[in-house]
Amino acid sequence: MLPPFHGTRIAVWAERVRELVRARLPALLSGDGAPVRPWAQRLTLDVILRVVLGLTDPSRTAAFREAFGAFVATGNLACLFLPGPLRRDLGPLSPGGRFHRLRACVRDLAREEIAARRAASDRTRRDDVLSLLPAARDERGAGPDDAHLLDELTGLVLAGYEITATTIAWTLHLPAHHPAARDDLIADLDAGSDRLLRATVKESGRLRPAVWNAMRTATRDTRLGGHPVPRHAFVAALFPLTHLDPEPWPRPDAFRPERHLGADPAPYALTPFGGGVHRCIGVSLAQLGTETVLRTVLAAAVPEPAGPAEPARPVSVTLVPARGGRIRLRRRTSGETYSAKNS
Repeated sequence: MLPPFHGTRIAVWAERVRELVRARLPALLSGDGAPVRPWAQRLTLDVILRVVLGLTDPSRTAAFREAFGAFVATGNLACLFLPGPLRRDLGPLSPGGRFHRLRACVRDLAREEIAARRAASDRTRRDDVLSLLPAARDERGAGPDDAHLLDELTGLVLAGYEITATTIAWTLHLPAHHPAARDDLIADLDAGSDRLLRATVKESGRLRPAVWNAMRTATRDTRLGGHPVPRHAFVAALFPLTHLDPEPWPRPDAFRPERHLGADPAPYALTPFGGGVHRCIGVSLAQLGTETVLRTVLAAAVPEPAGPAEPARPVSVTLVPARGGRIRLRRRTSGETYSAKNS
């Protein structure tokens, strides 16, 4: 499944994401301070509908937007953390019943798109993710069946929406509260470099990972760190514990993008999108969206605080800014330049 998310495909999607960011940017630049995350959620939904699903028909886009918006609402996804019996469908008014009904609506729409894409004669000429995935092959030459595609697509859509939107919010909120790092980043971008851009995205993901853990289920009785783990037990890898470990990350509570300009950290010391064979399939698309937003916003405006720095708050599977990542964007004047000395 991974090859479509690399190389020339990412370059094609980059321009499409830039177009969507530019279209949404005026809403972020207006006003005297606003939370970034709701804006980023609207943007990432646009990216999902256009780049991932390849939707161009207004009626299909509207149907997906309505169904998806209801499904990912905070109150609905909170059902995932209820005890097992309460997650069951106990009727239309039960939390489990609502969750299953809204999920079925999204999955039915996705099934229709999968069937239409498999039947389309122009599939090879399209560049959206959904058109590319059916052509994926494993080491035995077998392609994904519809159930596999549906699972991967659901994961991509959910991850692309919540995780990317939250990452964008933190990656604008943190530099707003660290003016020296922010000014160095703007100066580096103005000079035509993306060195500090990528470092800033990494540091934001280290200090405020959008996803705070990765859940796994033990397939057999085993031991982990000297502790017994019975079969079927849940095991959670907590990213913030590693990201704030002072051994790989000196001064772990400090926001220092420059720490990522040297050698790569030890394996699995930085895992905001997971790691290993189960690393998020859409990480390249998430990074593309975050870098494009940061590059586009900083070319037009300077993020500044609109209140105190916000702590992280757990919502569903994500760690979001407590008030949405409020910032104030001051428009850059014509010819305004930055350097490290500005700070």
